[in-house]
Amino acid sequence: MLEGGNVRQIFELKGQGRSIREISRTLGISKNTVKKYLRCPGVPKAQPRPSRSSLLDPFKEHLRMRLAEGVLNCNVLLREMRTLGYRGGKTILKDYLKPFRPPRQPKATLRFETRPGECAQVDFGLFRYQTREGHTRLIWAFVMVLSWSRAIYVELIRRADVGSFMDFSLRVGSDITLCRPRRAQTKGRVERAIKYIRDNFWSTARFTDLDDLNRKALEWVASVADVRLHGTRASARLTVLPRRGPCLGPCRPQKA
Repeated sequence: MLEGGNVRQIFELKGQGRSIREISRTLGISKNTVKKYLRCPGVPKAQPRPSRSSLLDPFKEHLRMRLAEGVLNCNVLLREMRTLGYRGGKTILKDYLKPFRPPRQPKATLRFETRPGECAQVDFGLFRYQTREGHTRLIWAFVMVLSWSRAIYVELIRRADVGSFMDFSLRVGSDITLCRPRRAQTKGRVERAIKYIRDNFWSTARFTDLDDLNRKALEWVASVADVRLHGTRASARLTVLPRRGPCLGPCRPQKA
């Protein structure tokens, strides 16, 4: 598009009786451009550029469906789309999801560190699911995070009561320090793990019974969570010992 001064000169020269060839030679622009401006008394508007195709385009319907279900975790969506044939990168997916994410408000928290094997944080998360018959059921996730390595262990159970937990603590010889209610900072490592499990594992979990669900949970720990250990503890790994004595919940689903 020509600047306003050049457009004015075209009309001034034309008013002086100059030919299109002379105007073109004088101003150093093509004859077709001179003709275009002389045919249109107004200033031509730039035409909008056609939108470029994106590698996300074939998968946007899937993304809209998952966003409507409340799934916003980029890693989960990327893993799903890879199975559907997506060959793009993570950056364009994050850019696409950014408008749908609520703004984050960072909060300052005092950190504390422990020695290897000194401390583990434990919490229970309540999860809901629907049966094939459409009934809503509840299940608890027992989550333990080693404070030094951030290695994680997950087991889904039907019951989460104090008696089972106290029995477990006495058998393994651990001391229990209770956290203040509604004070997430006192168990920040495992608190974040509950949200991580909810967003990254539970949102895509499909299972037939409790045993099947726990197999998938351990597979997820080994293939996803364990390879995402905290950067400062990258060499640490969690070894899950064989269960001895009573567990924190039934190993098989109970009848309703």
